[in-house]
Formats: sequence, C-alpha cells, structure tokens
Amino acid sequence: MEKKELKKIASDLKAHFNLGKNGITDTFIDTVEKYAEAHTLVKVKCTLAEDKDSLKKYAKEVAEKTELMLVETRGYTFTLAKN
Repeated sequence: MEKKELKKIASDLKAHFNLGKNGITDTFIDTVEKYAEAHTLVKVKCTLAEDKDSLKKYAKEVAEKTELMLVETRGYTFTLAKN
C-alpha cells in the first residue's frame, strides 16, 4: 500500500498507544510490534513531545526500533505501518 492510501486510512483512526513520561521502553516497543503484526497501521499519541521537531525525533526512533515505516506525523500523533 502507498503512503497516500495509508494516510487516508489513518486519518479516521484514533491513537492506539500513548507515548508518555515513561518514554520509549522495551515493553512499549514490543507492544507496538505485536499490534503491528495483527494490524497494518499503528497510531501513537506522543505526550512526551514538546514541539514538532521532538515529535519527529520520537517517531523516527520508534520506527527504527520496531522496523516499521513512518507514514506521517500530525499534531502530536504519528502513524506507523508494516513494511
């Protein structure tokens, strides 16, 4: 599926996970990976981010650790998809 199609699908979804004060832990990564195996898209709300730059940093880090594709960042939410 193309990013454009994935973004369209993701726009109707609510965030599945909240990345908060505990940060990016091994448990968080494992949970996101398992969810991605069962579903194509994973939407994460990042209350840890202070601005758009820090959101992108967290989103890229989670994408790298989970080996998922970063589809988009919007507001304080980012979307990942299985490759």
